[in-house]
Amino acid sequence: MRNYARDSVYLGTTGYPQAGISPFSSLGPTRDGRIKPDICASGGQVLSAAPVGNLVSYRNSNYYFLDSAGWHVSNRGTSMSAPIVAGALALYLECNPNANYADAKNILLNTAKLDSFVFKESPLLPNVHWGWGKLDVYNLLNACMVGGCVDSLAVNYNPLATYDNGTCLYIPVAAQSISEKLFFYPNPVENYLYWDIPADYLGKELILYNVLGQQIKTITLTDTRGAVFLGDLRAGFYYNNLFSHPIIKQ
Repeated sequence: MRNYARDSVYLGTTGYPQAGISPFSSLGPTRDGRIKPDICASGGQVLSAAPVGNLVSYRNSNYYFLDSAGWHVSNRGTSMSAPIVAGALALYLECNPNANYADAKNILLNTAKLDSFVFKESPLLPNVHWGWGKLDVYNLLNACMVGGCVDSLAVNYNPLATYDNGTCLYIPVAAQSISEKLFFYPNPVENYLYWDIPADYLGKELILYNVLGQQIKTITLTDTRGAVFLGDLRAGFYYNNLFSHPIIKQ
């Protein structure tokens, strides 16, 4: 690469191919015979962020390993590989916040990348050079993420889903008061919401609120049967002052 001083900088390790093990990588086993490491991550030479104060100093001194734009620094060792693994596990915990130590370690090892380098020094897995292989963040997160319906009001709600994949299904029902006097349909609604109410409700207002409790729309009920256009509302749940069941806008 070209550094900040526009000099050519070689970031590889002489005699060791890219994606291979670094000569300074610590090998196992432990003193009591356990296989270590558990997993390997990039650490031979990594461009990464640095504190702004350090970057200013590096720019002023034309630090050899400062990148050409002056925002990243090259470094090596567990100072780089350990934070990479920690960052991967932080992303995993965002996906699965209830995971414990065993969950985190198992998914880390079970999604590790295997290639010819992992088995170059030993045909065994795990081995004392690579452990269970190379960290693969993409595989790790793919293994964690479960697509499904995250809306508990839908008929196909999946409590194990970690993200909504747009498959929620709803049974079309009329939104009805506890007294069974007021009918608003269809529910879910796309454009027009219709109502069928007794005469003693004429003149009353139907007030819609969003999930934040903000008043969105007020409809005066001037006829026992009528309709109101809701196509201008965003998709979501809307609560109201006349009945307990929310109106679902598709």
